[in-house]
Amino acid sequence: MTSIPVEVLLKIESQRPDLAPLIHDLMATNDPRHEAMLEQRLATAYFSGVAPPLTPSDLTAEETHHLSACCAGRAYGDVDKSTLH
Repeated sequence: MTSIPVEVLLKIESQRPDLAPLIHDLMATNDPRHEAMLEQRLATAYFSGVAPPLTPSDLTAEETHHLSACCAGRAYGDVDKSTLH
């Protein structure tokens, strides 16, 4: 089961429909290593893409911060608080 909450995945999918195939692959995998790789790929693609106009389905600041951990290959929300300013 992905470390990214389903409600966050749904927000990402509604905001970035181009990432739907990656989200579906992530939700279908049962291999923890493959899951971590897909989470990292999804987070990186999400942050690298062109942001559409703001909508109510946008990620909150906290969700965005938690998702950023996946870019470094960590689980959703596994942020290093010692590096926050």
